[in-house]
Amino acid sequence: MSAGLTTYNYFMSDYANSVNKTSRYDAHKKSELKGIYNSIVKMNKDNPLYMFKKSQEATSMAVNIKESARELTNTLASIAKDRYSDNDLFDRRVAYSSDADILDVNYIGEDSDEDFNTSFKIEVQELAKPQVNTGKEMFPNDDVMLRPGDYSFDVGVNDINYEMQFSVNPGENNETVLNRIAKLFNKSSIGINATIESGEYGQIFMNLTSTATGEPSYGDKIFDIMANDTTGSEDVMEYFGLDNMTQQSSNSAFLLNGTERSSFSNEFTVNKNFEISLKDVSEGSEITIGFKTAADSISDNISKMAEAYNHMLTTAEGTEGGFSSTKLVNDMAHLSGTFKNEFEALGINVEEDGKLAVNEELLISNLNDDRGSSEVKEAITNFENSLSKLTKKVLLNPMEYTDKTLVAYKNPQVPHLNTPYTSSAYSGMMFNSYC
Repeated sequence: MSAGLTTYNYFMSDYANSVNKTSRYDAHKKSELKGIYNSIVKMNKDNPLYMFKKSQEATSMAVNIKESARELTNTLASIAKDRYSDNDLFDRRVAYSSDADILDVNYIGEDSDEDFNTSFKIEVQELAKPQVNTGKEMFPNDDVMLRPGDYSFDVGVNDINYEMQFSVNPGENNETVLNRIAKLFNKSSIGINATIESGEYGQIFMNLTSTATGEPSYGDKIFDIMANDTTGSEDVMEYFGLDNMTQQSSNSAFLLNGTERSSFSNEFTVNKNFEISLKDVSEGSEITIGFKTAADSISDNISKMAEAYNHMLTTAEGTEGGFSSTKLVNDMAHLSGTFKNEFEALGINVEEDGKLAVNEELLISNLNDDRGSSEVKEAITNFENSLSKLTKKVLLNPMEYTDKTLVAYKNPQVPHLNTPYTSSAYSGMMFNSYC
């Protein structure tokens, strides 16, 4: 497989299909997009010419650091009371759950005075469940009892039918063919996850689990596995038992301030202000949802920033093959080192490797003191401003931080034309196999 397609597949499997990494802060105003374009033009006007290495490690590093910079940027936006104002950094209110083992909560509303004292109680009675189909148990090393050849079967999901095709080669065993079918499901991205499970006596079987939960929109199943009219399709159903539903999908059930409610999912919003994630039943007890104090909220927001910062630094330090982005590691270590002495007195320790460690007790103590709170906000705002400039550079041109060879500097004595598409090397590396 070409290096370009390998990089594209790496991005799609690790980032593009991950529902947990999407954010409303990825959306931008028209003025922001215009500013991004102008920044790209200015950045590339006098940049030297480079040749980038085509190794999988180098290209994967470019994807990793751009995505970690995007996550850090979104984290900084999410913890600001007003993402467009420097005066409200880290003042975002934070909701709390009285039992995080039962449910998590995230405040997504606007910080208006009317909802400051908002609190409510939830009793979790049932979690939303996915549909599960469980195949027949079979010994992994036994020869598959299907004739060699091509096979297919149909999968219906939300009133849409898909045809799954696979082959059986001479001498293959059950485990090999089951893994092939599982890979077929997992790569198709149709809302069904396939896993190979082990039985009590060494047998294996396939579990098919819907990514969706709750009562189905059509009929009584989220998905349906069916034989089609091709030769051997009925034999596939009989042999593997993929059409055997062992768990029907169902809605979550809970009491919200004593009123019965339900949801198709274990994640839902309350009053469009609180994102709730159910994790377990509460066995008759009520979980209280409310706001943390101002000091606790700021401390929590600073911890979120430190966590995202540390993740980006860890990403820059190395990926598969031991490849690292030395330039980005040095830039981030220099940035945190600049604030080392100032931070430590406030409850934010800069460790030897440049990562941030929050001393929550000392930080909250400072935040509860008027003078200390002002010092924390001033220091952390200055750090955030410098950090935002760095992440912006990474987002605009992650290739600047990968392994490359300098080819030529532009002549400083002559004017240069704008070259706004130079940074497209990032997307070009995914599709260069088509050229």
